[in-house]
Amino acid sequence: MRVPLLFLKLGASIFLICLVILYIGHWMGGRTGLLAALALTIAWTALLWATDESHWMNLFDLHRIEGQDPWGILSRIEFGAQRLHMELPEFYVVRSRSAFVLSLTLGSPRDVLLISERVLEHLDIDETQALLLSELASLWLRQRLRYRWFHWLALSMVTLGELMDRAVFWSKIQFFTRTLTPMSRLFLKLVTWHRFEEERDRLTISIVSDRRKLASALWKLKSIAQAYPLIPPAGSEHLFSVFPSRNDDEEQSFLSVQSSLSSRLRRIVGTELV
Repeated sequence: MRVPLLFLKLGASIFLICLVILYIGHWMGGRTGLLAALALTIAWTALLWATDESHWMNLFDLHRIEGQDPWGILSRIEFGAQRLHMELPEFYVVRSRSAFVLSLTLGSPRDVLLISERVLEHLDIDETQALLLSELASLWLRQRLRYRWFHWLALSMVTLGELMDRAVFWSKIQFFTRTLTPMSRLFLKLVTWHRFEEERDRLTISIVSDRRKLASALWKLKSIAQAYPLIPPAGSEHLFSVFPSRNDDEEQSFLSVQSSLSSRLRRIVGTELV
């Protein structure tokens, strides 16, 4: 099974890194350095343990879809999951004015797909399926060690900021969160997270029936976001197919880990829709 093996690899990676930190601490400072390194490894491991995406679920008004669904989407999700040889994720519809699709990994083997009602209202069934297949591709790629590890480290920076804000300010200032979130995006930029997006698009194209449906769906998501933007959870920006923001400067920012929409459309279908 891929997911348990992934967690074994993550655990082994953390263990080896902790050993290296302890060795360096002892080498640099003897017993005192070893104790300092031990405190650092304990704090870092606790931070990673506290880092997850489950609290994002509380930010949305969700309705889980099971059994028969009025949109006929579950069968299409099952099709994509079978093609990718992965477990079927939980499926939720989000009551929101914004249009977005988001996938979350909440632990082994629980994955979640979120789709807003506005997507179901404004996109046809083939476009909706293309977006959901893209999210399945995202979940599949995040089962790879390097992508899960990079995502985990970046998210831990944001978690650290949130914990520091709660400990120091006890208010809505969010100074540390606002400071560390750009740093997490810079980290993803340095580890070339854009390759994740490219692999995600290639994998989606390989299983979607019409790549033009994927392109038109992404275009519509961006158009609706201009009118009904979403304030996403801190640290989640790199997971969206299209960043649901009204501000195009966000897409063109140096810290953006996503390609411009026009570049993605050219990669998916050429220049016809650009």
